[in-house]
Amino acid sequence: MRSTRLMHISLDLSGRLGPVRDQGLRPTCLAFATTSAHEALHVVGEPLSPEWLYYHAVKIAGDPPEAGSKLGPTATAVRVNGQAFEAHWSYQQFVPSAGWQPPSGLPHLLHATGHVSVIDFHEICMRLDEGHPSVLACRIDRTFDQWQVIRGEAVLSDAPPPYSDDSAHAVLAVGYGHISGTRFLKVRNSWGNCWGIDGYAWVSEKYVVARTYGAMFLEEL
Repeated sequence: MRSTRLMHISLDLSGRLGPVRDQGLRPTCLAFATTSAHEALHVVGEPLSPEWLYYHAVKIAGDPPEAGSKLGPTATAVRVNGQAFEAHWSYQQFVPSAGWQPPSGLPHLLHATGHVSVIDFHEICMRLDEGHPSVLACRIDRTFDQWQVIRGEAVLSDAPPPYSDDSAHAVLAVGYGHISGTRFLKVRNSWGNCWGIDGYAWVSEKYVVARTYGAMFLEEL
């Protein structure tokens, strides 16, 4: 569905990132969002390994591979363990076996400091102005697959009160702007390019504040 609402894009950092990837059925959205933030920070020109980051984050938390990762351990992993390039440890589409472990003897790892905070829409926009996308940990439901198109951009509907089937998910805020006077963030998902427009969509400040329970941005060590 198309809309006549007016959109003004103040900033969009998505052009600094490669194509949106697909996490598949594994609970690795936070690793993908943080990987994209790390790629934007270092402007490396080739993908980093979400497999590497996810592995170390769940190990730090003491969780099994199928548990999903958390903001704190992920921030620790990207600082202490760093991140390898995708070419050195490719993402696995299925839950790994009992022998899941990273390759040894990697030639180069990138590190960053992860700052975890509570949600603050103004701060997210300020960090974007400084060139730092923010990872958003949020609660989503079936409305996360519902959007309209405005000037070639996907815009999510404001979510009603949470459904019983809502679940934790992570995306990366890469831009901000206004739609008919309401503030919005542009987010990068990790469900492939069929979600939104090429894997991106805009979400309102109301949606972000109501649904986001944590945020993180990366800086160089």
